[in-house]
Amino acid sequence: QYLELQATIAQQAEEQSALEEDVVVARRQAQEAQEQTVALRQTVSERAAWQAQEALARDRQTLDLTLAKLTVRAEAAEARLQQEGASLRGGDGSSLDDHRAA
Repeated sequence: QYLELQATIAQQAEEQSALEEDVVVARRQAQEAQEQTVALRQTVSERAAWQAQEALARDRQTLDLTLAKLTVRAEAAEARLQQEGASLRGGDGSSLDDHRAA
């Protein structure tokens, strides 16, 4: 019986050692999974920031193009107004009011 008890104790010690080893492995795997999760979150965050920057750049280009078009329109309208103003004045630079007064 003593030998059986010693064998049982030895077997339980082996099992406990194996379980402790499993715990160490499981903790290491959990740590690796945690690190991968952090890295993945960082990657997703960086990708989202990059996509937002790309969207802002596209919006900025659209606004720049719109501003350029509006500037051209404004300059054209201003040129037309100047031409209309010149046609309302006489060739000598006098205005219609000047001609009426004369």
